[in-house]
Amino acid sequence: MVPINTGKSDALRICDAIIAHFPLNLELKIGNFALYINSLPSAYPAITDKTTYTIPVSMNHLADTLM
Repeated sequence: MVPINTGKSDALRICDAIIAHFPLNLELKIGNFALYINSLPSAYPAITDKTTYTIPVSMNHLADTLM
């Protein structure tokens, strides 16, 4: 999400960074909690309102409590 009228390039850069940080099969663990990314992140059409330009990013994940 970036302020409206500041250009789309900042929003696209943030979107690309999010997608790059969550590759397919990424496993994140802390303590007895684990999160798995089980789909490639996808960017969707931008949403604009009076003050912001937003590019939604979605991915499937699975969360587990480890014993």
